[in-house]
Amino acid sequence: MPAIEADDAAQVSARVAAQLNAAVRDAGSLALSMFGKPIKQWTKGPSSSPVCEADIAVDALLRQRLAGGGNAFAWLSEETADDATRLTARYVWVVDPIDGTRAYITEQPDWAISAALIEQGRPIAACLYAPALDEFFAARAGAGSTLNGGAIAATPGADLHGLRVAGPQKFLERLSAILPPFAKVAFAGAAACTRRAGPLRCCLCRRQ
Repeated sequence: MPAIEADDAAQVSARVAAQLNAAVRDAGSLALSMFGKPIKQWTKGPSSSPVCEADIAVDALLRQRLAGGGNAFAWLSEETADDATRLTARYVWVVDPIDGTRAYITEQPDWAISAALIEQGRPIAACLYAPALDEFFAARAGAGSTLNGGAIAATPGADLHGLRVAGPQKFLERLSAILPPFAKVAFAGAAACTRRAGPLRCCLCRRQ
């Protein structure tokens, strides 16, 4: 699929959604083909965040499929050296090739391919694909959000009372100091909050 060009924003939003969906699905298939197999892995940064060769392979695939739309498009990925030109670009691709690398390398299913196109600071199209769970989330400005093609929406509400929160224990402890009282949900049971949180570290939802 050819790279999109930076022209009319409305046209870009419609065209980029199809291009993004296809690229993310292919990236998910690539990651799934390497899942559970012996792969190289290492750590990066002061926090020793894990990285594996699947991260790099998926990053390369997405950049090949998505980048190249002219000087108006920039690239920001967790696995690519940052380029300051993104700060002045009209459009920026924002990518986490494998969101949830720790889960990926330990053969847990809670990981996903995450990618979005930002226009002047605002997202106009985004996808999150958890291939091990067969869940594909997509959203486009003005067109709402879907899960596997079915419309979804955030639970209505104007405050943070009545939340259930799933996440690592230390994270929940930090949240307890700044949020109203909330029910803690075992991290593995995040699906109880929003059907399935995918790779998300924290899932917040209102009691039904």
